[in-house]
Amino acid sequence: MNHRLSQGSLVLTLLTAFLISVLTVSSVCGQTYIAAPSPLDSVLELTDLQYSYNPNTQTLTKSYTFKNISGQTIENPRLVNLFHWSQTICATVWTAMVYDGTGTFSNSDQSVTVSNNDGSIDWSASVIPASIDSTNLFPALQVQVVQVGIQYPYWNIPGYPLLWPDGQSATVQVEFSNVQNCNWVQNMVWLVYEQGPTLVELSMLQAVPGDKAVTLLWATASEVDNAGFNIYRQEAAGAKPVKLNEALIPAQGSPASGSEYMYLDKGLNNGVTYTYILEDVDINGMVTEHGPVEATPRWIYSIYH
Repeated sequence: MNHRLSQGSLVLTLLTAFLISVLTVSSVCGQTYIAAPSPLDSVLELTDLQYSYNPNTQTLTKSYTFKNISGQTIENPRLVNLFHWSQTICATVWTAMVYDGTGTFSNSDQSVTVSNNDGSIDWSASVIPASIDSTNLFPALQVQVVQVGIQYPYWNIPGYPLLWPDGQSATVQVEFSNVQNCNWVQNMVWLVYEQGPTLVELSMLQAVPGDKAVTLLWATASEVDNAGFNIYRQEAAGAKPVKLNEALIPAQGSPASGSEYMYLDKGLNNGVTYTYILEDVDINGMVTEHGPVEATPRWIYSIYH
């Protein structure tokens, strides 16, 4: 289970020369992220990828052009480069290049150095899962795995270093030096961006006791990319919470206006206190917990005059 924490969130989008995937993450303490798979076509569109090589300077330049189609402004976007392979012109096998943590990827064929990055990030310390490998994209190639405690290079997005408006395109040039002209070089880069910390703004959460039942009431002030809700019940302190709903309770709110929800938990024991936790689940599979709230079912007496 992936949990969005309260201090912001990031989305990681994997771009390669041939394949594209996306990861969604949440941040805490500024540099800790939680990653989960998500469809790319709702976030970015890769529209162009160009290669150029200067034999005099032995510099390879890759220009990635992509468009923000997320429907919202993307905050603090940047590219992160993780894996490299090389292949000589006459060879038929791609060989993995080992990264040294200072900008250089190398193997027996050659050594390639990142020459124009804007900064670096320790993936193993900053991303959950801390280890990502290349098999889901290039299963036929030598496996590449993120190294622990290593700083990987990243690039800012030209024109949109802080805010990238919806519908706008951007081109990022990634340069590698010391590239021998008798070799092909393949790499994979991730796009990382930050978004608001709270996608569902909860305005009310109550547990109302009844006769052998508890009614859960909650309301939202706004909902962004919300898929729905789950409800968990805990019957004793330290006991494992049990999910009550078989299917996700569908979201009904929007960014402009929230909605009201109700769930009836029946077949309970009067006089026993039950604890409830509400989860919202966004379209990327990230969840945020709300609560807990408690209620004790009982006989209800009404006096009419």
